[in-house]
Amino acid sequence: MPYKDWIVAVGLDSAEVGNPPSKFQKVFEKAMEEGFLTVAHAGEEGPAEYIWEAIKLLKVSRIDHGNHILGDEKLVREVV
Repeated sequence: MPYKDWIVAVGLDSAEVGNPPSKFQKVFEKAMEEGFLTVAHAGEEGPAEYIWEAIKLLKVSRIDHGNHILGDEKLVREVV
């Protein structure tokens, strides 16, 4: 937290396979408590379920990539 004034957002990226967003829920909860914006790479390598987790569990304000969103019509409607 000593660098909090230099940071705007906390993001999730890197290899998705085997690393669902739910694994990082506590980190994102703390980030939001501290007032950071939150974003996540989700659904690029991982399934649409990873996008749901990023939205519902991590409460991100933005999904980066999200290619697999197109395989879930309900998720497309939710994001729109």
